[in-house]
Amino acid sequence: MPKSYSLAVNGKTLGCVAFVALLKQLVASVNDGRILSLHAAWESVQHTSCGSLSDELRGEASSLFQSLAAGRPIEGGAKLPLSEEALFTVVRDRKRALKAQWEERAFGDESVRRTYWKELKTSLAREENMVKTQNARVADQQLMEGVKAWQEWLDKDEDTGTDEICNLLGVLMTRMPGASLSRASRIAIQAAARRMSATRSAVAHALERQNDLQRKAVAWGEKAAQQ
Repeated sequence: MPKSYSLAVNGKTLGCVAFVALLKQLVASVNDGRILSLHAAWESVQHTSCGSLSDELRGEASSLFQSLAAGRPIEGGAKLPLSEEALFTVVRDRKRALKAQWEERAFGDESVRRTYWKELKTSLAREENMVKTQNARVADQQLMEGVKAWQEWLDKDEDTGTDEICNLLGVLMTRMPGASLSRASRIAIQAAARRMSATRSAVAHALERQNDLQRKAVAWGEKAAQQ
């Protein structure tokens, strides 16, 4: 039965892809007239491979995050604005997918792979923060539009469009991050409170006027009776 052989570098057995890459590097060294060194070739191969894979995965993640920030829906239908939980899920799933690709495709010494993955995560964190900032900005904008519609409805004298305004605000609220929702809710409540205060003042004024008219009518009646 034929024996199987494998090549190991730094105590790590190379897979097919790593072996081919190392072999190509050794051939390139020979063709360039350089001193043949397995260690030097391996250093070059693992850094080149991890760097290229990191750039590829960073590009994929950046494209997705930029699409989100631009307001375009991504695979699965997610689109800003999103609640914190929904946005966390999108980011978490993307990071898990990238990690799976990294574990499957990256090769090299553990310290090298760990260094490149750490750098990739750091760059992705900046992209995530950019998306979170844009998510809050879009949420604030849409909520302010909703609050404006709410204020216009409050200012109407006729009691129409109740279901429409409630449905509009209800849909908006389910998709919004908490901080933006809190700010918009405070403004909406203040608007409702001012409207309620104005209504109470108008009612009180109308009652006072009615009472005044009644007092005048009684006084006029008493005066007429005495004549």
